[in-house]
Amino acid sequence: MNNNRRQKLKETVRRAKAEIAFNSMRVQATESGFMSDEEIEAEIKATREAMESSKF
Repeated sequence: MNNNRRQKLKETVRRAKAEIAFNSMRVQATESGFMSDEEIEAEIKATREAMESSKF
């Protein structure tokens, strides 16, 4: 496997692990009543917008 494909695979695995962790935290937050699904979506949207506005 060449280095480029190896890096792509590592990135894909990292992203999958992050998504699994995020989804687990999201379920725990909603089940515990810490945040509703709508509040989580609003936070995600606000963060994405902030990241977009800070790009050069």
